[in-house]
Amino acid sequence: FIHSESCYLDDDVTPRFPNILSAKTLSNLRIKKDIIQFSCQYLNRPIPTEHQIFKLESMATIPKDTVDLSRVEAYGFCDPALGGSDYSAIVTVLKHQGKWVVFHADLSRIPHSKIIDKIVQLHSLFNYKAFGIEANSIGKAKSDPDFCNFELVLRERQAEANVTIPYKLIWHSTQKYARIESIESYYSNHQLQFLSSWNQDYPVLIEQLIHFPLAAHDDGPDALAGVISLIIKSQAQSQVLHPRAH
Repeated sequence: FIHSESCYLDDDVTPRFPNILSAKTLSNLRIKKDIIQFSCQYLNRPIPTEHQIFKLESMATIPKDTVDLSRVEAYGFCDPALGGSDYSAIVTVLKHQGKWVVFHADLSRIPHSKIIDKIVQLHSLFNYKAFGIEANSIGKAKSDPDFCNFELVLRERQAEANVTIPYKLIWHSTQKYARIESIESYYSNHQLQFLSSWNQDYPVLIEQLIHFPLAAHDDGPDALAGVISLIIKSQAQSQVLHPRAH
């Protein structure tokens, strides 16, 4: 009888065998090896191809240094963790030369106050045109007219930084699987692009995406789907406000 384990503990962060495979060694292996190979050999998560929705070979990439941040529109989405082993995810997508480029993704297990600090910092860098926050994750009822604690702290941090983030709360009406699967067509037709340095910039996001729907976590792909939804709604509103001339 052979018992196989991931090289990480259940938190997917702490090395299970630190004397053999340290955190630094595993981090280097993530970069060096193909994502499928790393998943099979070190995470004990082989991916049956028939279940893969987002295939690595179908992913379109762009060099990071070709993106001029002064000539893009930035959209962001935050899915704060409810607790436990879930990640809090913040994903930033830039409209660049007609494409949607995943430029930044932060997946971490930190308290909501730290997530709010990151949102403010990222807005200072990207100057978001629109930013969505999943309302279910911050305990905000749609019928409640008052600000929840997350919003109160966010407004306080905005005032301190002298910025105004154009955020909106998002209540999902569809299942998570359907939300994530809905962006597959943009992935496959290369409307959605990723940085060619993704294995340095946001490897966890790509791991979750490639493993979907069998991944242990899918917070990153869900936040990415949230950003894409924001962009699509923004474009639809723009077309209504500026109808095409006949």
